[in-house]
Amino acid sequence: IIVSSIFGNIMEVLEQAEKMGLVSENHVWTTVSLAQAGMVPSYLLQGMLTVQQDFKNDDHSKDSCYIEAYANVDPDTYFGAGGPLPYGFVFDNPLDSIMTAMVAADSLDKRELLDKRVSAADWADEIRKVSYEGIKGNVAFTPQGSRKIDTELLYGDAQAFIDGGFLMKPFARISLDGEYTKVTDIVW
Repeated sequence: IIVSSIFGNIMEVLEQAEKMGLVSENHVWTTVSLAQAGMVPSYLLQGMLTVQQDFKNDDHSKDSCYIEAYANVDPDTYFGAGGPLPYGFVFDNPLDSIMTAMVAADSLDKRELLDKRVSAADWADEIRKVSYEGIKGNVAFTPQGSRKIDTELLYGDAQAFIDGGFLMKPFARISLDGEYTKVTDIVW
């Protein structure tokens, strides 16, 4: 099992790893879900696992607004934007992260703490208090700092991706209370 946090050049890394014998039926790679943005159809993706937030049960009323805004943005001003969403809602996590930081910073500013260095503990406390409606639903955090949202586990189906389908397919879900639900078998 190889764990990676590679984003932009995942295919280059996999090509080099194959030359070293690290891509085979005996290897499983795990990566962040945003790495999908750098993936192209290839047999090298067989055996890839990832995890992402599970938005299946969230309110999707804002989807059309987000899709329309993304499609109409000038790509010369906002790199990569404009046109159809290339990987679904890949960019809602970073947007929610930025918004969370802004809400926490606003709260710290109201407490007049931004005129000096803010301790990590103060940042963590403010982030745990954040709660607002994000692009894909409510953004809130547990007392330990984890986002309150279900998790989806996915596996890579390289052949489906090569054939024009989606690469990552869900095989299980984990609810907020820790309940594991198998969706399907992983077929490699």
